[in-house]
Amino acid sequence: MVRDLRLGLIGVNFTGAKTRAGQLRSDKLRPIANAFVSNAHSVKGLLGASQYPPINSAIYLTVAYHFHELASSGKMERLTDKEKVLAEVFEVLRAVCDEHASDIKSEYLKNRNWMLDSIGQDRDYWFWLIPVLSSATLLAWTTLECVAKDACLAARKTTRKHDFTSLPEIKKAYFAEFGKVRPLQDSFENEDLKALAAIRHVIVHRAAVVDAQFRQEIKSFQKRAGITFELGQLVPFDGKMVSILADAALDAGCKLLEFVDEWLQKHPA
Repeated sequence: MVRDLRLGLIGVNFTGAKTRAGQLRSDKLRPIANAFVSNAHSVKGLLGASQYPPINSAIYLTVAYHFHELASSGKMERLTDKEKVLAEVFEVLRAVCDEHASDIKSEYLKNRNWMLDSIGQDRDYWFWLIPVLSSATLLAWTTLECVAKDACLAARKTTRKHDFTSLPEIKKAYFAEFGKVRPLQDSFENEDLKALAAIRHVIVHRAAVVDAQFRQEIKSFQKRAGITFELGQLVPFDGKMVSILADAALDAGCKLLEFVDEWLQKHPA
């Protein structure tokens, strides 16, 4: 079965995050907001590296991935079979990026022989896409973690030491410094943000392999992302899922900056 990496559905609201960060009033938060925007731009850039337009190596790698799966399954033994699958794969690509159909057809005709020669060979051209999407997920989390820590430390009045390396700890730190107020409660209860934290954890601590605990934590996110997380399999990164996670990180970062900015206006030094 052809797995659609949904590269055509990549999209991160970087402009919105940049605008919101630029509207802060506190001088204390300005360098923190600048770093946040810079990191957000890097997330956008990583995702953009695997997106079209222009029609680039992402198409070749995606197609090679489909070939690799089908060839390994023994379903393509004759050249005619390979040609048929090649055409079917390009139909999938056209479906997710219809406005670039003519460009895809052009690339197909130009590279048809090269792609046919690649079928069945041990060429893992597609493998860079998964690390790129995984890295974008990790960077999205790091962007949130850094802004959460820096904003909290810029405003706090206590000498407490806090841990900001997990969502529960970030939540604990903010509640300790600012109280369990509704804006913070709403921010930390966001399901997409919880999914980002869970996926980040399983990447760095479980080599991105889905286990029972992770599946339970990610249960409600599966439907929203349109993805099934299979027990014992790798997290099925794709463009849509990572875009949702990245947007959750940027939105949460903006909300924390806006909250602390408002708090600083009410509690001047």
